[in-house]
Amino acid sequence: MKSLTNKMNVAMVAAAMLFTSGVALANETGPAIEMTAGITKAPDVIRKEMKVSGYQLVKVNGNFKVYLKQGDEQKIVVEGDENLVPEVKHFIVDNTLNIYTSDQVKRRITLWVTLKDINNLNKFGNVRVIREQ
Repeated sequence: MKSLTNKMNVAMVAAAMLFTSGVALANETGPAIEMTAGITKAPDVIRKEMKVSGYQLVKVNGNFKVYLKQGDEQKIVVEGDENLVPEVKHFIVDNTLNIYTSDQVKRRITLWVTLKDINNLNKFGNVRVIREQ
């Protein structure tokens, strides 16, 4: 009986350590999966449209999948986990649209970039570009 109690105590301590290390890791890297009462839930995927104008060049830096499309209206649509979409930043300098995230963002974010005319695209980091017709 004493041996069974010791085994149960060891198992409970091991389970607590495993859970605690998982919580510490999640806090360190950011919540990829939310846990609620033993049920796991992936973050919701959302889309956000950003209207921009006045650019001819595009520079993208980060972990993105970029769909480029020529159209009458210049805009950016960002799709990703709800906690990552606000991390996508952009600004325009000298006719160049700069799109980026911080180095803390590790998961891929999808962009749809619509522009009237593009002369150049520069990419930095883990960026995959797909041209749409």
